[in-house]
Amino acid sequence: MAKPKKEKLGKGYFYPPGFCEDDALLQLMSRYKRAVASRYLAVKEEGIEELQLSGAMVSQKLDGELWFLHWAKGEALLYSVNGRMIGGELPLLVDAKKALGENGGKEDLLFAGELYVQGKGDDRPRVGDVSKFLSAGSDKNDKLMFAVFDLIQTQDGAPVPEIYSEKFSQIEKLLGDAKLTHPVKSRTVGNVEECKNLYTEWVESGLTEGLVARLVDGRICKIKPEITLDAVIIGYTQKAEDASQARSVLLALLREDGEYQILGACGNLGGEKDRKLLLKDLGAISADSQWSHASDSGAVYRFVKPEMVVEISCSDAQSENSAGKPVRTMVLQYAKNEWTALQPLQGVSLLHPVLQRRRTDKEVSLSDVRFSQLDEYCLISGQKDKVKKISLPESEILVREVYQKESRGKTAIRKCVLVQTNKDSEGDFPAYVVHYTDYSPNRKNPLDVEVRPFGEKKMAKQDLTQWKEEKIVGGWSAVK
Repeated sequence: MAKPKKEKLGKGYFYPPGFCEDDALLQLMSRYKRAVASRYLAVKEEGIEELQLSGAMVSQKLDGELWFLHWAKGEALLYSVNGRMIGGELPLLVDAKKALGENGGKEDLLFAGELYVQGKGDDRPRVGDVSKFLSAGSDKNDKLMFAVFDLIQTQDGAPVPEIYSEKFSQIEKLLGDAKLTHPVKSRTVGNVEECKNLYTEWVESGLTEGLVARLVDGRICKIKPEITLDAVIIGYTQKAEDASQARSVLLALLREDGEYQILGACGNLGGEKDRKLLLKDLGAISADSQWSHASDSGAVYRFVKPEMVVEISCSDAQSENSAGKPVRTMVLQYAKNEWTALQPLQGVSLLHPVLQRRRTDKEVSLSDVRFSQLDEYCLISGQKDKVKKISLPESEILVREVYQKESRGKTAIRKCVLVQTNKDSEGDFPAYVVHYTDYSPNRKNPLDVEVRPFGEKKMAKQDLTQWKEEKIVGGWSAVK
């Protein structure tokens, strides 16, 4: 397999994803992202009041990309979790090399930080500017900067200080007065008011995206303004304990090509009255679908016409998962009252979504529920790609068993189906799916359907066996 092509970047160079073949380094970066960077607690501005901030170190949250600076054998290189690399005489790397060489940095130092592009004038950095900068190969690259916020590995295997303030002091000592590769701007606060003052000074003024507060108990809080989006509801699930209430809704945004892309699900829908009214209105606009989508609980969504626009809020929208791989969501086509799956493309994962209100003043149009609303919050590639319906291998049914039981003069049915999807090589489908159906005409909600995905056949069969041990007892008989 040919190596990715090196791109010129001023006096430096840039390698695209997949270049880095240092497995130990890739694993170290990936472990860090899973263990630390992806576990920040999302906090809204009003949540500052509830934090124990005495002695906390508060830093600027810059809107950039997570990268890692590796210093070894007198060379400074930047790596990302997905194997991209930046090297050469790029100003920020020259800056890092000079600082580390002068301040005692010897071998195998690994820093985590935010790669960002300094905005013009009063404009704060935006994540999309990094990708534009790298793809353009600009010669004017003194605006590309790297803000270091963590030290992962020290020279000669020496232990990294566990107390963050001590670790940050070491970072400051190593980087000295470096300007382009620099310690992230931080201050130690003594109470809630001092943190709120920093929020006003740094965030509300437009200097930075948010704050990162490292508390003395080890928790790391990401404090950012609430994200608000307008989306269209395309599906819903019902509460198992009360079929008159909506449990969750499936949301989508409209792409420039007129197709719909899944935004995510939202289960925070308000009180009982809100949920009942929502279900009643969604039930009146039902639609067919050739594609099935299950909620996190395993319930299968019932699809509706794309007519109801809602406003949702969330604490964050992330375009990558904890392993640094793009989040992918399905692009759908709606025509003749039926949904058809086209292909999965890069999307987002919403953190703590809340349905705020219906937007009866808005319609399903590119101006009101456009996919590009996300541009302000994260970088998503492929927005202008032409979407085509992908051809996938057919699934294979490995197990199909049906059971019945007579109760009060009526017949209850329980069914389990184990399917090998043959689509796991696509990267967005599970290898195996177990589908459970439970129909009881004597229940308030007669039909209960659950879908469970698995990566291994052994695990899927174990789940199926456990289901039968729990569900097929006391009077149930197989239907042949």
